[in-house]
Amino acid sequence: MRLTVTIGDVVDVLDCQILPEKPEGLSDLTRYRRVTAVSSDSRNIHSGNLFVAIKGDSFDGHDFVASALSTGAAGALVSADWAKTNGTDFDSFSILIVVEDVLESLQDLAIWYRSRLDTEVIGITGSSGKTTTKDMTAAILSTRYNILKTPGNLNSQLGLPQVLFQLDRIHDMAVLELGMNHAGEIARLSEIARPSLGVITNVGPVHLEHLGSIEGVASAKGELLDYLGEPDTAVLNADDSYVMSQRPRTPARLVTFGRNENANVRAKEVESTFTGSVFSLEDGISSRTLACAAFQVASPQCLGRCTSRQWQPGDASDQFSGRQSARVPGQAGFFGALAQPRVSAVGKSGGVRQQMLNGDLAFRRNRLVPGGEHAWLSKLRYVS
Repeated sequence: MRLTVTIGDVVDVLDCQILPEKPEGLSDLTRYRRVTAVSSDSRNIHSGNLFVAIKGDSFDGHDFVASALSTGAAGALVSADWAKTNGTDFDSFSILIVVEDVLESLQDLAIWYRSRLDTEVIGITGSSGKTTTKDMTAAILSTRYNILKTPGNLNSQLGLPQVLFQLDRIHDMAVLELGMNHAGEIARLSEIARPSLGVITNVGPVHLEHLGSIEGVASAKGELLDYLGEPDTAVLNADDSYVMSQRPRTPARLVTFGRNENANVRAKEVESTFTGSVFSLEDGISSRTLACAAFQVASPQCLGRCTSRQWQPGDASDQFSGRQSARVPGQAGFFGALAQPRVSAVGKSGGVRQQMLNGDLAFRRNRLVPGGEHAWLSKLRYVS
């Protein structure tokens, strides 16, 4: 967290009490104490971090408040119930920020922090394939831009706010994964992340114990669309009727992907193998938008059209138009590849940058320079 955040900022944002209480109130020394990061894991607390004491079903972060403060935490966000019996057990240098609901307060703090940055955010959700799509999108965008992406699967009500505190002005954009298992959770995550580009990979029969039916799942995933306005873009799976049923929830521009003949980005001649899927990609996008490189295949292929800045004639290159084929690992990889190219073409402030079209990216006409965990992308090939 390179943006300056202080204990005073936290106190001003939250409806809270500071312990130990002092007659003179919050001293300047305390108010201007810097918060360098936010974490709910006491094992990863470093000097200057704000420790968030979350109580779960099988653990209670309050058990580690003393340890976190002794490690050098700038302060600890704790619950009022816990503070009633434990709040006086700390020395005068320790700072306890006491709130009614720790998780909700963490989220409110993340909303305030996000409001200080105009970084473009790509929000990705779906019953499956969202992690693959997130990783593919971030891998491609990071060849040109400074990207923050959700590490691992920190996509929850607790994880996403902590990821957002890593966002800074050095980042051109963020690629964030939004997960849920109850109705209303995607809405809250969208309120926190404020995406300008939203992707729904698919809808499946998951979390039915909480959502009741697959229609309930679709409605919960569709909450992402409620937070996209007219300048924004929704990237939806044209093959999934449950996903498409959510379309009326947003006035945002629509870009679709899938095998459906009406999809903006369409996969044809799909062959499933033990090592993944092979398919030809048809991108019927005009010269006003991006003719994507082959490595930016299906869900990612949709992301370039999801920008808020409009293309002008001549902005796009036709060198990658036509048919493309790709081999991607697994079913999730197939859907991620379809959505990815259009997402990964998104540039800062919602615009697609012309450099994304140049052959000097990671893509050199017919090959992608392999690297790291995404080396399999080098198998993608242009076959037009």
